[in-house]
Formats: sequence, structure tokens, C-alpha cells
Amino acid sequence: MKAISWNLLRLTGAGVEDVAGLVERHHPDLLFLQEAIEEMADLPALVGGYFFRQPLEGRIYGLAVWSPHPLPRPYALRLPVSQVPGRVPPRVAQIVQLGEVTFANVHLSHGQFLNRWQLMHIANALDGPAAIVGDYNAVGPIKLAGFKDVGPRQSTHSPNDIISFRLDRCMARGLRCSYARVLARGSSDHHPILLKLHTLPVVQASDRLVTAHVRRPMLRVSVERWLRVVREAPARIRVRQTVLEALDPKLRKAKRGKAKRPSSESNDITARLRVEDRARSEIR
Repeated sequence: MKAISWNLLRLTGAGVEDVAGLVERHHPDLLFLQEAIEEMADLPALVGGYFFRQPLEGRIYGLAVWSPHPLPRPYALRLPVSQVPGRVPPRVAQIVQLGEVTFANVHLSHGQFLNRWQLMHIANALDGPAAIVGDYNAVGPIKLAGFKDVGPRQSTHSPNDIISFRLDRCMARGLRCSYARVLARGSSDHHPILLKLHTLPVVQASDRLVTAHVRRPMLRVSVERWLRVVREAPARIRVRQTVLEALDPKLRKAKRGKAKRPSSESNDITARLRVEDRARSEIR
């Protein structure tokens, strides 16, 4: 499936015609929007499809998703908020289901501890193959158990001509990304990001389905070999001890043979000296 995410920059950024143009150029299966104003509800009139918008409390904008495919109505997942005085209104994630994959459309808080906490909260709420995509407002690397950063590595946000950040990201579980690209910025201060995502194969393990992570088969084979060696180590040690015990008499015999050879040589030397002494005495 092809997914695009774009922060539109509220009233002063990209308009509904800009978004429609993006759809017509790239034909995504899912289009996630952040800072989408009410005007974006006109998108189906321009390109067809299905559109859902989730307003954010205390703001003129919200999260939105568009797809050419029928979608179950998304729901809002409330996110953790800061407890400090003067905190901003709470944020939510828009949870979207397409087939067997669950997506979370996000516009996270600016606090670097808070947005990591929000990500953990979202990850714990999602089951099966899933992706968290949108404006993370996060700077630096992110570690999220079970998820991998599959988005493009280029900068996506340019508030001025001096510095830029990679704020728009996608972290996925049970999905493989074959293509990730930063698109032209357009009228917003954020670049859209485009991803081609594929579900990983599912195998039957006992009574439940488990996603088979097959991206690194050689690593998996090495780990399995190492585990097998560890499990069989006691047996190998016993076999090695048995072999050494069987060889031990032969080793002792070989040592005795080596010990005898020096003694016979010394006897020969002693006998030779005696003959030489006897010969000298006869000459005298």
C-alpha cells in the first residue's frame, strides 16, 4: 500500500486544491493530514474517495485521513498530557484501519519526553501490524519496542532558511517499507513523506498467528545455531570427557615409552664408558 503524510500548516499553508493535486499525482491508498482545517472536508468533491476529520480540542485544525478505499470510521485515542501549569490542550491520535493494518495518524507534542511518552501509549494500544505516521515533533533518534523507523531520513520541516528538522516520520511493526521519499514542500512549511508499505508474511505457531520477520534470514540462522550450541553444550562436554578418558591409557603408554628411551640411552653411554676405561687400563 502507498501512504502519504503531510502537515498542511493550518490557515496559511496548503489548501484543499494543493491536497487534491497531491492525490492526483501520486494516487495514495491512504493520505494522512495534520493541521487540517474544515475546508479539507471538500476533498472528496475534488478527487472522490472517503474522508474523515478529527478536530483537536482548543484548535482550529485537526487530524484527517483520505482514502480511495472504503474505511471503517476512525476513532480518536487520547494521548498523555503535560502536568505543568500553562499546558496546551490535549492531543489525540486518529486510529485508522485498512485491511489487517492499523494506522495511527499523529501530531505529537513538542516536549521531547512527552512525545516519546505519547508514542509508547499509542504503541501499547495497537495490535498486530501497525504504523504510527505523521508529525512527531521529535528531534533525534526514537526507540520504540517492536517498531522500526521506516520513514525517509531527509529533513521534512524548514521553519526558516537556516535550519531544518526531520519531524515527519513513520514507525512500523509487522510491515516492510520498500520505498520512502520526501516530496516537494509546496505551500506548507512541511514536506509530505511518501511510503510504500508491505505486510510481512504470517505463519501459524501453535494456536495463534505470528508475524514472520524475515528481513534478516542470515542473522536468524546464526542466532538459531548459537542457541543450539548452547543447548547441546553439556552433552558435548560429556562426549569430550569420554573421548579423553578413552585416550588416556594410550597417552600414559606413550609417556612411558618416552621415559624408557632416555634410560636405555644412558645405559648405553655407561657401558661405552666402561669399555673405554678397560681399554685404557690394558694399555697402561
